[in-house]
Amino acid sequence: MIKQEGRLFHLTTKNTSYIFRIEDAQHLEHLHYGKKIRLGRDAEQALKQKHSSLPSATINYAPSVPNLSMELLRGEISTLGKGDYGDPFMDLEFPDGSRTCDFIYDCAEILPEKPELPGLPSALPPSGKESSLKITLKEANGRPVKLLLYYTVYEAATPSPAAPYWKTQAANP
Repeated sequence: MIKQEGRLFHLTTKNTSYIFRIEDAQHLEHLHYGKKIRLGRDAEQALKQKHSSLPSATINYAPSVPNLSMELLRGEISTLGKGDYGDPFMDLEFPDGSRTCDFIYDCAEILPEKPELPGLPSALPPSGKESSLKITLKEANGRPVKLLLYYTVYEAATPSPAAPYWKTQAANP
């Protein structure tokens, strides 16, 4: 199941929750992945990262958001520049030679099924029993490029027993 409650997205399966939000500067911030949880009215405040001030060696994202550092943000994606030192999600070079990207939230759409993505790998083929969330990010510096993120929830999926990589064998006495 996929729910959007204001700036919060909650994707659930039978046993798990995946939660992220749109933070104040419009970036996607990862909040939780793990055991299925129920969200109360103060869930966003409880789960979000909190900084009253930034460490002295950290780059402040923008004066309008005084306590945001891309280095410390648990972002859904990581890009080059803007103080984000994580492995970049992508590496783009624009016609002017610049490579700094700043993808921010544009819109979201909950889809009733998994979309076909021709030419791209997929975890499972569409069965008609899953739902997907499509997030569109736009480049904050006004470049004409968008980034589409797809999250597909297989609500009825159950873990399958995997073949062991190793086998423990008792020593003979």
